[in-house]
Amino acid sequence: KIKIFEQTDFDRLLWLDTDVVMGRNVDHLFDRLDNVSERTVFTQKDDWFCRGGKGKPCTAMCSGVLLFKPNTQVAADMVTLLDSYASQKCPLGDQRLMASYFNGKGNYSIKWFEDEVVSFSKCNWKSDLTHYAFAEVPGYR
Repeated sequence: KIKIFEQTDFDRLLWLDTDVVMGRNVDHLFDRLDNVSERTVFTQKDDWFCRGGKGKPCTAMCSGVLLFKPNTQVAADMVTLLDSYASQKCPLGDQRLMASYFNGKGNYSIKWFEDEVVSFSKCNWKSDLTHYAFAEVPGYR
């Protein structure tokens, strides 16, 4: 997934994992990058328990939906960060790696998509993007 940041033939990219279903046109999301720093990423909240902003705020990102401006240095920095974890028995998955990078060395501003834009299917919210996960994917066994 790190390779997506190298796609500099594009000014902006919206990454959707293969278990994300689009219910409506989301072209308008690209406009969110108009008046923000180059070092901004929009992402789905990792709101697995469907709190929807109620109670403790969600502070974890989900890498299943990402909106960003491609930058080859980001990909190179993430590979370096990943290499630094190589000696661990259980290295970071892509989601934790990206969160570690964006919150740390990358010094990125992370902005959350609203629940109306993207949510996990188990939440039963009417979102533009529905993120199925694990055994929630229709037809998955």
